[in-house]
Amino acid sequence: MRTSIFLLILILDLIVTGVKAQSNMADFLPGELSYSKDIPDPQTYFGHLPGDRHLSHDQIVAYARELDRLSDRLVIEEYARSHENRPLIYLIFTSMENHQNLAQLKEKHAQFSDPNQNITVEDVPLVILLGYGVHGNESSAPNAAVMTMYYLAAAEGPSIESLLNQTIILVDPSLNPDGLTRHSTWVNMHQGKADVSDPASRGFTEAWPGGRTNHYWFDLNRDYLFVVHPESQGRIRKFHEWKPNIVNDH
Repeated sequence: MRTSIFLLILILDLIVTGVKAQSNMADFLPGELSYSKDIPDPQTYFGHLPGDRHLSHDQIVAYARELDRLSDRLVIEEYARSHENRPLIYLIFTSMENHQNLAQLKEKHAQFSDPNQNITVEDVPLVILLGYGVHGNESSAPNAAVMTMYYLAAAEGPSIESLLNQTIILVDPSLNPDGLTRHSTWVNMHQGKADVSDPASRGFTEAWPGGRTNHYWFDLNRDYLFVVHPESQGRIRKFHEWKPNIVNDH
């Protein structure tokens, strides 16, 4: 009986391991598109699949700068520094033609908020703001941001070209860099080779104060009202500078 149970466990373990081993980058991306071979995907750059380990803020920024170096679809703007002196950045994605006229397009786009101006969405690209991870321990968001960044930088074909012609996409990959760094350090420090689903395991039970808040343990979701911290001050300033048509908070 014990031998049968052991064999069953072994077989199930091999099945799970085999399924996990078959995962690849294609599972995380739209399948109908091709991607530039000149731009490294996250698995190539970081050495593991998305989600296998938690990315820290510095890794995300380093990958952003690599995409900026290799792709003409984006530029990076640093809009603030956290209390722990980590950069908060926008990756600004759009077509090459739009990049050449970005200042003029931004100025024209601002007319959307002026009721005296007669401007429509056909006159200027839509501005879309994608922000990820205002709570540092909700780390699926910044890790997903990396996939968005790669998709916008490397995808090829008419659909992505049309998207970039018609939009200016602002990607803010880590809204709370200090909290994210605390959380990713904790989880990676307590991660083993075997996946764990027990909610009581140490990796899921951060030591106080955890990674939700910023350096001063302030919930940055609440700071949109008071605008006390540099993360929020920079973000609000940039929001009013761009006045995006769509804001998506992941």
